[in-house]
Amino acid sequence: MRTARLKADRRGFEGGEHPADGSPLAGKRYFSRLFLYAGLQDGEAAILCCTNNTAEGERDAMAKMGLDVSKFEEEGRMAYLDFYTRILGAPLKDEANIRRLPSVMDLASFNLALREFTASFLAKELRIRLVFDSVSTLLIYNPFGMVSRFLHLVFGRLKMYKATSLFLLEEGSHSQSEVNTIISMVDAVIRVKSGEDLNTSLMRSSLARNDAVNSLRARLKLARSITLGSLLMLTSSFRGAPSMRV
Repeated sequence: MRTARLKADRRGFEGGEHPADGSPLAGKRYFSRLFLYAGLQDGEAAILCCTNNTAEGERDAMAKMGLDVSKFEEEGRMAYLDFYTRILGAPLKDEANIRRLPSVMDLASFNLALREFTASFLAKELRIRLVFDSVSTLLIYNPFGMVSRFLHLVFGRLKMYKATSLFLLEEGSHSQSEVNTIISMVDAVIRVKSGEDLNTSLMRSSLARNDAVNSLRARLKLARSITLGSLLMLTSSFRGAPSMRV
């Protein structure tokens, strides 16, 4: 994968491909939700694909982060592809902005639901942001070959839609060859690095600590500035390549 020297500040990125290194407590979950929220604030549409929580759980979690998306749901710009509800056996039904997928192994149903939401957003001439949390969960339930073929198809479709997407992966949980295969399919890799969990910074911001507030504002601008295609967000440090601290 080609890399380039880059600069990151409150104005966003400079350069071509954008790898950044990170640690397990880097707060990729918070940053990915902030990425969606920044797009929603700018008038874009957002799709959150959740494999480890229900759509309602994600909505509540975002609200606790200070990212209330209820207004955007009412406007028809926030949608969920929920793998998790059926795993729990919860008797929840689909809603206008929620599709409950039968199983984490039913990737065909995901493709159909994704097509439905993207078609609706494109008909409204909305730009689309998508977060998939996470590829690692898919790999627990499915063979790697199946997941890699699925991702290749999804990345291609999102590129056709000119969507910007973040796919989360726990790098240390998979073989390097698997990680390299997935990296080869995306436009850029973000490795998030932080001295502490971003959720900790968020909680501190409620106490009006200037350093935390400024840090969150900078991350919001960074999340808003991402305009590439498909990105992979990893959590382990990446040696031997230019890096960026998020």
